[in-house]
Amino acid sequence: MDTLTNSGIMKQSLLTFFAVIYSFIMLTGQQRVDYEITALLDTTKHTITAQQIISYHNNSDTELNEIFVHLWANAFRSKTTSFADRLLKSGNPDLYFLKPDELGGYTELLFRQNGQILETVPVDNDEEIMIIKLKTPLKSGNSTSISVNYVLKVPKDILGFGFSDNFHILANWYPKVAVYQNNKWDYHHFNSSNLFYSDFGNYSVTIIAPSSMTLIASGAEREFPINTEFKGSLINQNDGFQKKQHIASDVTDFSWIATGNKLKKAKLQVIEIQEKLVTNIYYSETDSFYYPLTINGIRNTLIFFDIQMKAGIPENLNIIIGKGIKIPSSFQDIITLNYSKFKRDVYNDRDFLVKNMMKQNLQNSFSINSPEYPGLLKA
Repeated sequence: MDTLTNSGIMKQSLLTFFAVIYSFIMLTGQQRVDYEITALLDTTKHTITAQQIISYHNNSDTELNEIFVHLWANAFRSKTTSFADRLLKSGNPDLYFLKPDELGGYTELLFRQNGQILETVPVDNDEEIMIIKLKTPLKSGNSTSISVNYVLKVPKDILGFGFSDNFHILANWYPKVAVYQNNKWDYHHFNSSNLFYSDFGNYSVTIIAPSSMTLIASGAEREFPINTEFKGSLINQNDGFQKKQHIASDVTDFSWIATGNKLKKAKLQVIEIQEKLVTNIYYSETDSFYYPLTINGIRNTLIFFDIQMKAGIPENLNIIIGKGIKIPSSFQDIITLNYSKFKRDVYNDRDFLVKNMMKQNLQNSFSINSPEYPGLLKA
């Protein structure tokens, strides 16, 4: 998408809206999945080396002998994946023209249960969906932990996430368990309309990245000890790395951004909303012109959701404005914006973009994570 127009943004917004309604209707009596992840970002190779623990809680009445896992980054592993073919047929050749070092996907992927390596069976040729055969069956009402090691090659950003122009934008970047409901696994190939359809869970994510990077992530940051052990080696602040641990509760994804751009940070609190919402707005010096123009759209949208839709507001929301962002996108607790395609005096287009991205983000949170709020379906 080379240009952003009202019609284009509206189409994107409608797709997200219907995806959210689908998730709202489907996620009842669901399982629960908690994730603990330690991720080391290499900004030169565009890789993430990670250790992950999946804690799966079987709330169904069925004993499970296997678990289905989404490996959506594998959709970017070559120019011949089914996703690349769908993009090309839709008129988008971006993935087809990526260079080999701009593709993505998982390597060194290994699953263990109780220390034993688990058998894996791919559902499709692209290995976007993997069946994990459990050594110990998971009975109804019980839980199990699965440890995962992997290296993720982050693809170049062609759809609002990936790497580009000093940004690494990550969403749905880790092996993610599919939804088990009505005695069957409901798994999907990668596309923009199903990324919000997941089980609730708590996330504890430790990000290790070069100290020169600005890190922005879902949830709330927790104080972290000076040293942390990662794959047997000790990485600390003096080695040129920084560590941030974020906790996000009762959410369906964990998103984060690493950028080498020098960003200013401002906090916006809307006094009309009783909830303790803090909106963090990040912007560069070159985007300072847009900062005050963004606040009004953010403020009005938050008030609309709080008053008109009677929905709870998340505690943290991060908005990043930057020219290195390819496509404005909405992820868990994060919105990315790029105003460089708009003329400075085109207020209506800019305001329309802000409000729609805000609505997408809040709809995703409210409809999936707070199903007791039916306002979305009436809006």
